[in-house]
Amino acid sequence: MRIDSSDPAAIERLRAALDTARATPAGALSLGGPEGPRRLGDTSEVIVRLRPGRHALVCLMRNRDGHRHTSEGEWRELLVTADSVPGGDPVATVTVTMLDFAFAGSAEWAPGDHLVRASNDGAQDHLFILHRLNDGVTLKQWLDAEKPGQLSQPVGGLARTGPGQVAYFPATLGPGTHVLICLIPDPASGRPHVELGMVREIRVQ
Repeated sequence: MRIDSSDPAAIERLRAALDTARATPAGALSLGGPEGPRRLGDTSEVIVRLRPGRHALVCLMRNRDGHRHTSEGEWRELLVTADSVPGGDPVATVTVTMLDFAFAGSAEWAPGDHLVRASNDGAQDHLFILHRLNDGVTLKQWLDAEKPGQLSQPVGGLARTGPGQVAYFPATLGPGTHVLICLIPDPASGRPHVELGMVREIRVQ
């Protein structure tokens, strides 16, 4: 997250606000990051452009007691002194546009190595998680399942990204049906964006 204030206490206020906030608190902007990994030893990667200024690495996962990892100490302040991508933006193979509340872009991707360009053109924070459905499983079956994780394999994704921001997600995809979802809650209703229509089937073939 990029922090607007130069006040030394700004990050402490951000950490406290994040514990209960449904959206990125005022004074900060979410730039994206890896959505996952969740298991010990897993890795994930995204490419995010950092411009000069104050930033913080934060973990927004919650413990069983409901508190975010950031409030428990999983955070780090960063001072960025120069543009992190001086040579220009990476070349993407596919583009995903995140809207309130939908994903736009091609629904058919070629198998192989990809660099997904994801832009948030909405007014709210968004993220995406990419799953590969098990062979023979339909999108409706997956969405209706009590435990959809048993019917798919997580590929990874892009963490909370604020309005106007762009990030890149590298992934190697084999043939099959994939699905993009956004799980961020709508601040007004509290419902996750996927329930408001932010889900998209991707056919890799």
